[in-house]
Amino acid sequence: MNSQISVLIYDECTTTAPLVSQASDQIELNYCSDPLSVIDLVMNDNVDVLLVSDKIETLSCVEFLDKLHAFDIINHCPIAVYSSISDKNYRTMLLDKGVVDVFEAPISLEQLLFRIKIILRQAELHKKIQLVGYK
Repeated sequence: MNSQISVLIYDECTTTAPLVSQASDQIELNYCSDPLSVIDLVMNDNVDVLLVSDKIETLSCVEFLDKLHAFDIINHCPIAVYSSISDKNYRTMLLDKGVVDVFEAPISLEQLLFRIKIILRQAELHKKIQLVGYK
């Protein structure tokens, strides 16, 4: 992994754009509003963590996650969803679709960096477990 964490934010609204301008030396935040570009960037291993908004208007967050499954992107990088929906059934459904974290928006850059580090640590542990195998 690079010394700088590459995070791609997929959001068709501009609510997360201020976070991009606050990026630190530890995290490179990129913003994308085109779903095909998101898929291309992730498939080419240019992203350490993908953050997806549930405010996507062209298709629902769940539909977008289904498209990510179709391209097997769930296995390329960890995916987190930031949501204004606090319904536990909705959040559980997102986790069942392979999302590793669901958190409420808005979020400060400091909190976002903290959560991303946890997500990456869990991803590394998961890779180690897969190498050992389940018995």
